[in-house]
Order: sequence, then structure tokens, then C-alpha cells
Amino acid sequence: MGPAARRGPKTRAYTEADDAIDFRANPERYRIGKGEQGVFHVRPYKDELLPLWRFRTPEIARASAGALWERFLAYRAAADFVGMDMARKTIQMG
Repeated sequence: MGPAARRGPKTRAYTEADDAIDFRANPERYRIGKGEQGVFHVRPYKDELLPLWRFRTPEIARASAGALWERFLAYRAAADFVGMDMARKTIQMG
């Protein structure tokens, strides 16, 4: 049995079924996934953060990173762990 078989089947932290969940109202349903999992599924954060995520040029990317960092700080001030984690993941995507 190879290493992949021992690890079991690959699972995704989030699926399209999770798109209907309001994770701000239900933070206990949030699952921390590997890497940037969930960025395209976790609402309402997806709707708040993805419009800020731009990277076409270095200048645009710097402005985007600044806007995303400000959003991270706002989530931290509100003690919103899920929002902080989603902002961090979006920043890490580049």
C-alpha cells in the first residue's frame, strides 16, 4: 500500500453546499482548511474580500494588499476570527 492510499481519499474543507451558510452568524460551522481553502465559499466574507483582491500589476497588488489588511484589522477589532482567517487567506493568495 502506497503513501497516498494510507492517507485516505482527498477531502475538501468546503463545497458549493456551504455557499448558503452565513458564517458570520454561524462561526461554529467554520472549518479551518489547508492553505487557502474556503476563500471562494465562505460567505459573507467571500463577498466582502474578493472585490478587494487584485494583482494585475505590482501597484494594484500593493493597493489590494493594503485594503485587505485594513479589512483584517477591522475583523480583529470586532473579534471576528473567521473574518480574520479569510482575510489572511486572501492576502496569502497574492
